[in-house]
Amino acid sequence: MRHYPHRSDDDRAKALAALVANGGNVEKTAREVGIPASTLRVWRSGGRGAPPAPGVAENKATLAELWDGAVRSSLGLMARALDHAKETEDDGTLVPLLPDLNRIAGTGTDKALALRGEPTEYHRHEVVLDLRTFGK
Repeated sequence: MRHYPHRSDDDRAKALAALVANGGNVEKTAREVGIPASTLRVWRSGGRGAPPAPGVAENKATLAELWDGAVRSSLGLMARALDHAKETEDDGTLVPLLPDLNRIAGTGTDKALALRGEPTEYHRHEVVLDLRTFGK
């Protein structure tokens, strides 16, 4: 008989919060949290062993706050790097970190928004009317 490890409600809730943060990517989340993808799929669908909803919501909020902190830290370091480069004309110390800090800020923002159920992208639609020919 196969033995499956017992996971607490909190562990299961954290795994589902991570799944939301990863945009529903089950395979990626499975690698990150060390839980089989098939188990995550069952929990996501509310099947056997799914954590209670309040625990998932609480973990999503906590994880969103952590991502917000990472974004704030990244943006702060980016500002320091740019200020340092301007003041000292030395761009060899912190400036090479800017692309990585930018990725952290962007990824963190997307993950925090996803965890809060907010849109992670906006589409701008523009309609141009030629008033000279409109209605003819």
